[in-house]
Amino acid sequence: MRPWLLAALGGAIVLALVALLRPQRAELQAYTECPFRGPARVTMSANVFPEDTMPVRMHEEVHAAQCRDLGPVRYRLRNLSTRGRLSLEAPAYCAGARGRLVQRTDSARVRERLKDDSEAAFSGLADSVVADALRRACPELVPAATRPPPPVPVPALRP
Repeated sequence: MRPWLLAALGGAIVLALVALLRPQRAELQAYTECPFRGPARVTMSANVFPEDTMPVRMHEEVHAAQCRDLGPVRYRLRNLSTRGRLSLEAPAYCAGARGRLVQRTDSARVRERLKDDSEAAFSGLADSVVADALRRACPELVPAATRPPPPVPVPALRP
């Protein structure tokens, strides 16, 4: 193969990987950049309601810490699969919920929003998978699932 063709092919592969590993900015309220050089950067939208500022900031700060811990490559790779993304988002959702509790939001409302937001974000996964991830990340906010009562034995009919 010709050297220039190999260089072009290598360049195309590098560009495809950079595009694939680029952070997603699906959330409009804020996002965290995990650059290859320099520290993680949190950007907050001007559209964030004042009462949401602290919870959103706490959520994004978890992602900044994950970026520092994992590094930019592993952080992006983990974001490629739904379960990997859930492993990153569950602790962040919990941090946001804790922020709401600090603001004295009713705990029942906080739990309901945590459940609704996370299930909406991961609608492709079973709700029980999302709940399990949240339970591991913030057991104080997501109580253990209640087990159904054992079946009541039915007495056998006597002939």
